[in-house]
Amino acid sequence: MLYVFQVDTGTMITFDMTLALNTVSNLKEAIWSSYRIPVDRQVLLVSGGECLDPASRVCSYSAGTDTNPIFLFNKTNIESSPTSSGQHAPSSGSLENLTDIDSIKDQIKGCLDLPPTYMTVVSRAQLAQQLWEMAKDLSRRCEQLIHDQHLQHQGWAAVVANLEDVIVVFRQRAENFENAFMVYLGTKDDRLATLDSFEEDVALLREIPIIPSLLPSDSPSGDLTILDWIISQDNQKLESLSSECYKGLEKLNMSVIEALQREKKQVIENAENNKMKEIKGLEDRFFELDRLLNEGKTVVQDQYILAQAFLNNQNSASNERDSSILPDLCQAHQQQLMLMFRKHQHLDEIRRKCAKAKDELIGNLNTRLKWIMYVQHGLNETSNKLAIYNESLRRVRCQIEVVEQIHVAASIYGEAVVEVVRRKKFSESYNKWANQIAETMDKIHANEINLRNNFSARFEGHFLSALFSGLEDFPILFGNKRTEPFDLNLPTIPPEDIEMLRKAYPALPVEEELPDFTIDVSSTSRASEESSRSAVEIENLNLKLELERAKFELQTKDYEIQRLESLQAEEKDEFERTIKNETELRTVTLSEKDKEIQSLRDSIASLMEQHSSLSEVTTKEMRDLREELELIKTDHDKSIVEIQHRSETVVIETREKLLEEKENELRALREKHKAELEGLRSRYKLMSSFDQRSPSDIQDKSFDSLERIPRTDDLLAELGKVADLSQKNPNDGIINQMIKGIITRLEGSAIGMIPQSPEKGSTSPAILRARAGASEEGPMSRASIEAEEEPAMGNVKSVYGLDTSAIDATAMCNSSDDSETMSQELSEILIPSSDIVNLANNFAKAGRITIQSCKAGDNVFIYFNDKLKAYLVYLSNKNVYFLHTDCLKMLDHSQECPVKGFLAQVTEREFCVARRANNRYRVPQGFHFHRIRVKVLQIINDSSSK
Repeated sequence: MLYVFQVDTGTMITFDMTLALNTVSNLKEAIWSSYRIPVDRQVLLVSGGECLDPASRVCSYSAGTDTNPIFLFNKTNIESSPTSSGQHAPSSGSLENLTDIDSIKDQIKGCLDLPPTYMTVVSRAQLAQQLWEMAKDLSRRCEQLIHDQHLQHQGWAAVVANLEDVIVVFRQRAENFENAFMVYLGTKDDRLATLDSFEEDVALLREIPIIPSLLPSDSPSGDLTILDWIISQDNQKLESLSSECYKGLEKLNMSVIEALQREKKQVIENAENNKMKEIKGLEDRFFELDRLLNEGKTVVQDQYILAQAFLNNQNSASNERDSSILPDLCQAHQQQLMLMFRKHQHLDEIRRKCAKAKDELIGNLNTRLKWIMYVQHGLNETSNKLAIYNESLRRVRCQIEVVEQIHVAASIYGEAVVEVVRRKKFSESYNKWANQIAETMDKIHANEINLRNNFSARFEGHFLSALFSGLEDFPILFGNKRTEPFDLNLPTIPPEDIEMLRKAYPALPVEEELPDFTIDVSSTSRASEESSRSAVEIENLNLKLELERAKFELQTKDYEIQRLESLQAEEKDEFERTIKNETELRTVTLSEKDKEIQSLRDSIASLMEQHSSLSEVTTKEMRDLREELELIKTDHDKSIVEIQHRSETVVIETREKLLEEKENELRALREKHKAELEGLRSRYKLMSSFDQRSPSDIQDKSFDSLERIPRTDDLLAELGKVADLSQKNPNDGIINQMIKGIITRLEGSAIGMIPQSPEKGSTSPAILRARAGASEEGPMSRASIEAEEEPAMGNVKSVYGLDTSAIDATAMCNSSDDSETMSQELSEILIPSSDIVNLANNFAKAGRITIQSCKAGDNVFIYFNDKLKAYLVYLSNKNVYFLHTDCLKMLDHSQECPVKGFLAQVTEREFCVARRANNRYRVPQGFHFHRIRVKVLQIINDSSSK
């Protein structure tokens, strides 16, 4: 799919992927046909701010995915939206009610009113599944709303980047125009001077005739001047050209560039408004939205757990077929349904917050997009003005160039006539000389060949030929090629026409005498007689030709040299005047500066005197202050020592008095309640024998009906009596130990019992779920049972006002002396070796295992403890997890050569208490630990660990 995200409404648009192979203009047409957005009102951008070219293919841009879409902006929506973000209508439809809370509430109310039957359990389980599905739907909607806001932020960043690119181009265009305009202003005076002499130049061109040989043969006969020929070539009137140049020069003055500079500065300041570019607080808002999304996912997970509990209870009720448990089960379902309804309301509120945040962002972005359009409008207006003035400047330049060519047309005409005559004469002389050279070289070569042949005929065959080697060579033919004629297309200008121009118009640069290019080649005619001197004569001829050419070039440049000398003289006079003025100005300035320097020196001298006097006074005052500070510090130290001594004395006396008072009160209370304490001690001994049962023992029992489960009314009544004693004697350790024992019995029997509140007698849904699903799921973990018991036990503790933290602290103080030595020895045994620690940490860093928890589904590292002769889970906390002995057969375990360690996935765990001193795990009696079953993933030996 091709993804296009409309930023101003926060909606994603999708098209078929075949559009990516078409042009951008085809994509705009598809948007118009599907969503009725006019093509001229669409703006398409990609990340980075690049605007899509209508002639380019869509696939040439790296965009169009769901995470990096093409950003669409509808100018019509932006212009029509209100300026205030609080007054806009939500275009995204984000505040529509996805769920009808009232209808859900009615459904729950109807389920709550049903009688306690099995069908009621089924209907409530179905309603719980419906609530879970709706929670997933709400969570997906929240995630989509937050994703849309992130995409809107990306679209806004693309708009800002595009604006910055446009500003860079605008700056460059404005600077180019300013530079060109300043160059124009620098030459404006010279061009005005040229325009002032325009009438004289035109009058001169009106009098200068064109030589007939320069005109084509079919031209009309008669005297034709240069001005007539110019007018015949271009229909423009020269008089209007002059007036247009004057108007253009008057219009393009310094005020134009100053006004443009002010507009440019204002436009750039508007575009560089960082308050509008940056949306403050957006990062914090995204952080809060992410927090809400995580909170919503947690609620969805809670809804899933509760819905699964409903299904488990339904399955348990179906399997047991015991109608006696249905009233308590239905009563627990009522509380759980209300809990799910509250969580659903909370999740819907999260969705409403996400939707409201999106609508607020849409309003904010529409305001900023309006500002972008305002800035773009200002940029376009200023750019259009720059284009208009640039075109005017170009037109004036072209017109001035024509005027300047007319100004030098007369002199160029004379120079061209002389140049044509010169080239004609030169080509004729050069061709003649070159042909003579070729003939001479032919004769020289033929003569030399003839001489060598005659000598060879006489010398060949003679016995002396053996002494003279190399006489068989012959000269190479050189310089015998005749030149092709050139300058044949030049017009033929007779000398009398030049003479006529020179006499009639002396101002034309026509030379009085043309250089003579007649070349004396008579010396070359004798080359056949003396071949040895031919090369020297040819060189002399070349030198003579170069000399004549240089002479002509010097003569033709005399006029230009005179002009340069006159300009140099004028510049020299101007330079001398400027130097003179600057010298006079510098003299006056230096005298003024000398006076200022003298006054500053006087001021500095007076300031130095004041500084020296103030320094002496300040030094004296600082010395006195230091002495006073030392005295104050000494007195302060003495006072602190005295105060400390007094406070220690008072604290010791107060502590002794308080201890004596507490001992007297404790002695009186013990005498008063001695009989009650004896009865409580005997009762506590009976209860502590019951406390030795582990939760795993309790879980192993099967429950057929509610009659087999002992109720906790007696325990709660007993707990109330002991709680009254605890409130009267909060520091009595024996009473606290009794309370701890009763609470432990309640917590230990929570798996097989349904605790009831002293006030309402309601059944805990979590404990009922644990009991109902015990036969199918096996023994449950201690951590999960304790987590499910927490609401019920919290009610008990809140009713009787018990502080279990104080009880736990008292119990720990009483038992710490007996088990301190044993705990230290066991802690040392449980510490793994450094190799095991390094290996486990490496797996954790690689993300293959977790060392923070050990619950079902976690991947953990299990190693062999040599001292305990058992497999333990490596964790970063102090919890102890042993491997169940049933899993050893998967490892091919032997006591002689055990497996060093392996990676495994936890499938089941259970809480255990060591009931005997000599047990299979070699831990002390009463030690609490967990036992897990796993699925082996990878066995680690020495080679694989490396």
